[in-house]
Amino acid sequence: MEWTRVVVITLVMVHVTSSADSECFCLKEIASNLRNPLQMAHTVVNQEEVYLIAEQTGTIKSVNVKSSIIHDYIDLQELIVIENRFREERGLLGFALHPKFVNNLKLYTYSIRNFKKDYAVISEIKRSGTVLDERILLAIPIPGEQRNGGQLLFGIDGYLYIFIGDGAESSNTSRAQDRTSLLGKVLRLDVDSFEIVNDKIQYYKVPEENPFINDTDWRPEIFALGTRNMWRCSVDSGDPSTGEGKGTIYCGDTGDDLQEEVDIITKGSNYGWNYREGNICLNATMCSKIANEVHPIHTFNHSDGISAIVGGPLYRGTRFPGLAGKYIFGDFGSGHLYMLQHNSSENWQRSELNLCQKNKCGCKALATPRQFLLAIGEGNSGEMFLLMTDNIVAKSTTAGAVYELVPPLADTKPVTCGSVSSRSFIGLLIGSTFLFLHNYF
Repeated sequence: MEWTRVVVITLVMVHVTSSADSECFCLKEIASNLRNPLQMAHTVVNQEEVYLIAEQTGTIKSVNVKSSIIHDYIDLQELIVIENRFREERGLLGFALHPKFVNNLKLYTYSIRNFKKDYAVISEIKRSGTVLDERILLAIPIPGEQRNGGQLLFGIDGYLYIFIGDGAESSNTSRAQDRTSLLGKVLRLDVDSFEIVNDKIQYYKVPEENPFINDTDWRPEIFALGTRNMWRCSVDSGDPSTGEGKGTIYCGDTGDDLQEEVDIITKGSNYGWNYREGNICLNATMCSKIANEVHPIHTFNHSDGISAIVGGPLYRGTRFPGLAGKYIFGDFGSGHLYMLQHNSSENWQRSELNLCQKNKCGCKALATPRQFLLAIGEGNSGEMFLLMTDNIVAKSTTAGAVYELVPPLADTKPVTCGSVSSRSFIGLLIGSTFLFLHNYF
């Protein structure tokens, strides 16, 4: 997460859904009273279908899908570092379930902890009753309190992918290009194996297929480099009919002053930071020397009114046929959603995804979204969820909520449970002063 500056803008209009032909969505509230929900997973625990939701303050909540009963599943509040302040980008930043989680109950967390100084800690946790068994895989020193990354996911190869921010307070650092540093990198680990390193047990093994494993000038854990602060990545489950795209990893990488970007993560690739921001070269001398450079599939400027990207999934669900095969992402500051479609000319075309007018939504799907978008979740069947809040100071508020995206009613006659005027998902007030948040992530 990153928040580099605040700009005050006076707005003169509200964007509303106006096209009856455009794809729109309704919202059903799944959970509320949360403290900055940053990531979720849909799984089974003790034969019960649940949503696991990570709060920045250090708790992973379990929400029973049928009863909606919420309780703490993992509590790391005493271990993590987080302060009650406006620009707090530490805490519990992500988690991933082991591919065999239903059987082994292993999950992996990414949190910021303090051992005389701050570290990004990746750990394996297994819960047995009320007892937590934790072992630390990596502890990476971080130089600043911002741009800490936090995404964890398992690829279809069974390996754990870790997305580390460059940990910088400014853009004047080349850590993301430093082959001896893990900052500003994508790492890949085999967490089902271990090895002895310097006479100590290392609770992971570097996959033999990692691109730099045989080069002693590089940290072998590195899978890709040149990233700034990737905020939310996803693995494509593939086209349901053909399997096309299965295993592709998509990420949103937050920019500095100029551009946000969407990347496809591939082995050994260099995404350019801090020599390049999006498609804009910042250092002409160094841009020409970037080896194995891969450009974003899409960029957008901050002048477009987008403050900070929140990456999402390539949609493979069934509720929204018009979204099939499109990449969904959002904007932190406005909460607005976008979609990218890969067209015949090999370009990705961006369009907006809007909240439906209330008279198009069922009685259980009339929720009004919070202001700030923190993450986009994905259920087991490929359907989507929004993790949001009205107050980003996590320790002082329970303003967070999780919503499930549901399609509008087929019959648009007025619903008897009440109807109110729709506002845009961008949620702006006419003539009011809007606090525009640039690069919280």
